[in-house]
Amino acid sequence: MSSYHTPFEIHVHGEVPLRSDVSFEQLQEALKPLWKYAGSKSLAAGAASVYEEEPGIKFDAQKHMLQVCWTVPGDEDFRQALDEMCMGLNDLAETGAPIEVTFYDSDFDDEEGGDDDEEARDDFVIYFVGPTPAAIMQVQRDLLVQDLIGLMERHFDGS
Repeated sequence: MSSYHTPFEIHVHGEVPLRSDVSFEQLQEALKPLWKYAGSKSLAAGAASVYEEEPGIKFDAQKHMLQVCWTVPGDEDFRQALDEMCMGLNDLAETGAPIEVTFYDSDFDDEEGGDDDEEARDDFVIYFVGPTPAAIMQVQRDLLVQDLIGLMERHFDGS
């Protein structure tokens, strides 16, 4: 097996309710691991996604909401940037929130008719942020309940 690791296309998606006193500067500092990873010098410069149709990283000051729908090229080391970002967002979050991250094996998609034995290294993970461990556990419970309802609706009448 080769030790060469192909790059990923990494998609980060989520909405984080922020405290009403959070400033853009505080948010920029909390998200610094992401925009630095993307090779930018500021959040404003690094907020754009690789794909034009994605809104990127947006701060809605009126709603006190961080909205992320952002794709960046990267590798496994991006997980460290995500951990650091979550630690920063914990201090700014009003309530618990999930952040979904998908790692797409970009080389696997580019290969046409490659080795049939090779599988894509795609991965999906959910990170949770919140002001307290209880807030994080609550959003985890809420997602679990939603998943169970979705699973059970397939077997029983949805009424």
